[in-house]
Amino acid sequence: MKRFIPSFAITLLLLLSLLFVLTSCGFELETPTNLTVDENNKLSWSQVENARTYTLEIKNADSGEVFSKVLGKTNYSLKDFEVGDYEIRVMATGGAENKDISDWSETLYFHRDYETGCVYTPINSNTEYEITKAGTASGVVIIEDTYRGKPVTKIADNAFKSNRSITEVYLGKNIRTIGENAFYNCGQLVTVHFPDSVVSIGESVFHGCRALTSITLPPKITEIPKFAFANCRALTSVVIGDTITSIGESAFSGAAIEEVIIPDSVTSLGISAFESAPNLTKVHIGSGLSTIGEKTFNNCALLAEVTFSKNSSLKTIGASAFMACAALSSVAIPDGVEDLDDHCFYRCDALENVSIPDSITHIGVAAFNGTKLYTNAVSNGSTFIYAGNWLVSYAGKKADLITLKATDFAENTVGIADRVFAAAQNLETVALPDTVEIIGEYAFSNCTALWKIETGEGVLDIQTGAFSFCTVLTRPLLGSNLTTIGSYVFQGCSMLDNNALADNSLIPASVTRIGTNAFKDTALWNKPDEDGIIYAGNWVVGYATAEILGTKFSAVNAESSLKDTVVGISDFAFSNCDTLVTLANLSKAKFIGRGAFYGCVALANVTLNTSLRVIEDFTFYKCSSLFQIAFPYNLTSIGRSAFYKCERLGSVDLSSTRNFESIGRYAFYNCTNLQTLILSDALSSISEYAFCGCSALSSVELPNSLTVIENNIFSKCSALSSLTLGNAVTEIKAYAFNKCYSLTEVVIPDSVVTIGKNAFYTCSNVTSLTIGSGMKSIGDYAFFGMTALAELHIPNGVESIGAYAFKGCSEVLSIIIPPSVNEIFSNAFYGCAKATMYVCAAQGSVAWNSRWNSSYRPVVWNCILSEDGTYVASLTTGEPTITNTERLSSDIFGVSAPERAGYTFAGWKAEDGTEYAAYSVIDAPKGIRVTAVWEAIPQIEEPDTENAE
Repeated sequence: MKRFIPSFAITLLLLLSLLFVLTSCGFELETPTNLTVDENNKLSWSQVENARTYTLEIKNADSGEVFSKVLGKTNYSLKDFEVGDYEIRVMATGGAENKDISDWSETLYFHRDYETGCVYTPINSNTEYEITKAGTASGVVIIEDTYRGKPVTKIADNAFKSNRSITEVYLGKNIRTIGENAFYNCGQLVTVHFPDSVVSIGESVFHGCRALTSITLPPKITEIPKFAFANCRALTSVVIGDTITSIGESAFSGAAIEEVIIPDSVTSLGISAFESAPNLTKVHIGSGLSTIGEKTFNNCALLAEVTFSKNSSLKTIGASAFMACAALSSVAIPDGVEDLDDHCFYRCDALENVSIPDSITHIGVAAFNGTKLYTNAVSNGSTFIYAGNWLVSYAGKKADLITLKATDFAENTVGIADRVFAAAQNLETVALPDTVEIIGEYAFSNCTALWKIETGEGVLDIQTGAFSFCTVLTRPLLGSNLTTIGSYVFQGCSMLDNNALADNSLIPASVTRIGTNAFKDTALWNKPDEDGIIYAGNWVVGYATAEILGTKFSAVNAESSLKDTVVGISDFAFSNCDTLVTLANLSKAKFIGRGAFYGCVALANVTLNTSLRVIEDFTFYKCSSLFQIAFPYNLTSIGRSAFYKCERLGSVDLSSTRNFESIGRYAFYNCTNLQTLILSDALSSISEYAFCGCSALSSVELPNSLTVIENNIFSKCSALSSLTLGNAVTEIKAYAFNKCYSLTEVVIPDSVVTIGKNAFYTCSNVTSLTIGSGMKSIGDYAFFGMTALAELHIPNGVESIGAYAFKGCSEVLSIIIPPSVNEIFSNAFYGCAKATMYVCAAQGSVAWNSRWNSSYRPVVWNCILSEDGTYVASLTTGEPTITNTERLSSDIFGVSAPERAGYTFAGWKAEDGTEYAAYSVIDAPKGIRVTAVWEAIPQIEEPDTENAE
């Protein structure tokens, strides 16, 4: 009998079967797409609908090793993978309930670049990277040229400080700067490899790198900063290239360096530069150095040989410069050296042969004490210690000295060093031999029994404080050849009066200079004349103030007069005399000292002696009421800050001077009312900041005798509208015409080779700029902010264009970059928003900074210039001919035509006659030459108004 199955049951079975089929088959999954790796080495792909997981497969192309991982997300970091090539693919899966899988994606080929493990930070508007921390870097560290597509240009301050893991560092070719303390105290660092791109290193950059063995500095570095290699105890060798100009304080102190050759290029050597270098045995000092600083080679116990270039420029050997160089037995100090400062060869135990040149004018305290010069003399029974013809020390008991006769001194003694007889309290009389020319600083200071001194006829210079506080001194017989009495020479000689002896006045007629407070607190100091002026002989040495007891004057009279016999005014004689308005008979003073009228704020008018040759440093400093001065015919120079902030001074006319040569630093700084400046045709030097801030000065004509325009000379001369540069100028230095807002035309003569940074910074009204044919280097920000400039011609011959050099020249339409340019720094043309660049080089053939054209203006490559280099004659089309065209659709300026004076551009013409517009040349066939078509601008004749009826 058949079993009966109800119809509703059959329907239910069919539904269950269908549900089983649906759940067992799932949904079809699509293949993952859009596999990409971003700059952070993060892999990602597009999400697949209904996918629950993804299977990632990464194959090492070199080893064949396969890495596989199931992920629940659409990205994965590849940062931990080693350097190499990889093949990557992804498959989508449905998960536990859906067993379907997709096809594998297309294979992504990926190269994993080397990375140091350092921490990188973007700089310069995210166009470059600097390394800010060592991160996981260790062992041999190879700094990349680029990181994630952008150049690595800097090692930041403290980046690797105190790292104990790195042993060797290769710096990438784009590194320009290494910051302060960058590798400070990296105790395991043995070697550093510099690229030529490095231009600066920071203070203490390798300080305390005890394992560092040798250094060759890159050629573009000009300065070794302070503490750069201090305490590098294994550093036995360093090559100081001839580009180095400065070695800073303690730069190599404590280093194991064995030999130092300081090249001729070095002009500055900081204090303690090589102090306590335990292995240093030989030093050669180049010709460029003028000063060896304090403690430069102090305590270099093995230093046995010191030599100097034959054409040495050395003037000063600083205090303790060679102190405690126990192995040094002989030294020939070069001709030209003038000053041996305190303790400079102190405790050089073996030193017994010293050549002292005739140029020496000063030897400091104990300069040769503790040498064999000293000990040999004492062992031979002498108490007078000599170095050459200089008496440098006294080895006896000063208390036993009662008198010094000329015969007590060695024959041909020319100088007495500082403090040799200071505090010899029983010394009563001194007679010096006529051979003595120089009496050193404080040489007889505090000899409280000394009442008579005869300097001899040979003395030329009595230096600072030489007889100060010799309280009973009444008879200084000064020789007739004496020229200089230094500052404080007779200060505190309370019995010294302005008496005239039978055959010798107090101040000999030969004297040309008296220093500051040379007679302060003497008997004559309390005896001003009726105008409140203090004299020593015929020299003004001070003025009456409330501090001078016993005088009826509280200040100098407003209208004062010098006595008819006046000869000179000492240094700072009227300093801060705020009551002096006029000074009659000033024209009779043949000599006016340094700072003589410093801060005389009421002084209004001066007349100088016609024979005056020098206006010294600070002479009229801050004489804010001074409005008129006539410069003497024989004047040769004006010193530093001589007229600093003379705010009423209206004119400076040096045209009548005969041999005027130089103007010192800050000479007319902030003379805000100075309107007229006429310079001498003989002028050869104007120092930095000389006319800075002369905001009323409207016209400047520099003579042909001037070769260098120094830093900030005319900076902030906001009214300067007319500028003529002499035809011998070769260099315009930094900030020379900074913020000269009224300049409209600048013509740089052909003689100029270098323009420094910020030279014409924000001269915003310049409409015409001519750069001479001799130009080689244009500095950073040199023409920054010339917003009114419409035409710019860079002459062929320019080799280097600095960062931001033409930033903001927003009205310039075309710029030719000639074939001579081999270096352009970042943002050189930033903000030249309308300009098209016409470049003589082929794209990719120049190694300019990647941000040289940071405004992304169109660049036309492969241009050929006319014979005179002034305009584009033709170009050869390439791949592509014009770059940065992708922005043109949204750029209202587009590609601007090239420019030529007196012509308009009519297009490009190929040899087959095909014509192209300025931009459409991009469509020309590759590799053809097209010639610029120029049409002369018609000249409009001026009407003849003279003969018109």
